[in-house]
Amino acid sequence: LPVGKIQFVWGEAFVFHRDPMVGYRVQSGLPLYPGDIIRTRAAAWVQCRLIDGSRIALAPDTTLTVRQSICSSARKTCASTIYLKYGDARFKLKRLADLQSYEFKVQTDLASASAEYADFIVNANTEATGFVALEKSRMEVAGLSQPEEVTYINDLQKTTLSDKVISPTVEALSGEELELILAVFYPVPPSPL
Repeated sequence: LPVGKIQFVWGEAFVFHRDPMVGYRVQSGLPLYPGDIIRTRAAAWVQCRLIDGSRIALAPDTTLTVRQSICSSARKTCASTIYLKYGDARFKLKRLADLQSYEFKVQTDLASASAEYADFIVNANTEATGFVALEKSRMEVAGLSQPEEVTYINDLQKTTLSDKVISPTVEALSGEELELILAVFYPVPPSPL
């Protein structure tokens, strides 16, 4: 069964279902299934919605896998797991009203984050993973090399994790930083030059 669908596409992006060698051009309304890989090109933006109510926005040059998104109305639980290989992704979590349990996890090659309510951004590359908590957010992050060392970030804070960082620092975001970070997620019209 689908675990979500594509809501918006700007530019050229692809989704890979079962075979990572065969991709389909992303279109609005396209269903997403467990294990689907979404790749955006250099001037492409994608927004999708999962069945748990969360929304994901992908910036250009991003690769993300929807590992699972499971909701059980009988048990009143939802759990979603996302793998961000590289690039920038924004996650807006919207916990459904009558749930007893809700869990949302994002993993990269170097770190992981989990939250029950948050609006946050993850930037992943081979050197480090950056986390930015936007307004009304609370999340916990940990490096995969030291999963027991959990760092909490809240409203308008950021941190970066890597194999080289033993104890990550949490910093407040300035207004200018926030504008620059959010600008990555909005399509830019092509320049006449």
